[in-house]
Amino acid sequence: MWELASILNFMNVFRPLLNIKVEFSADELETALIMPNSTLGAIHIPLLKAIPPITRMALGHNTWVTVLCRKLRDWWQWVAEGDIPIVASHGAESDTHSALDPSIRVLILKALCIRVEIFGTI
Repeated sequence: MWELASILNFMNVFRPLLNIKVEFSADELETALIMPNSTLGAIHIPLLKAIPPITRMALGHNTWVTVLCRKLRDWWQWVAEGDIPIVASHGAESDTHSALDPSIRVLILKALCIRVEIFGTI
């Protein structure tokens, strides 16, 4: 998907500004998007922190998907086409995110990158 190249370029340019500390290769990011692992959370958490408003929920490896759902709800239509692919669902959203088709996880991450770049704090 061309979106993966766009995400990798975004990460190359903005990783230091966003304080994304995890080191990963293109292959490792692709693997994380296919089979979600801790790398995916380590990338999403700093992106989510860069998107106002600041969330009241602590952002961690067990909660980032919930925060993602809440933030997507407010601006998905500005950065992507179609319906929001994941919504908060009393804690089940983490399992739902893991079960999404990898191409949808790529689109979600691309949407986060767009949101941070255009409307965020960088």
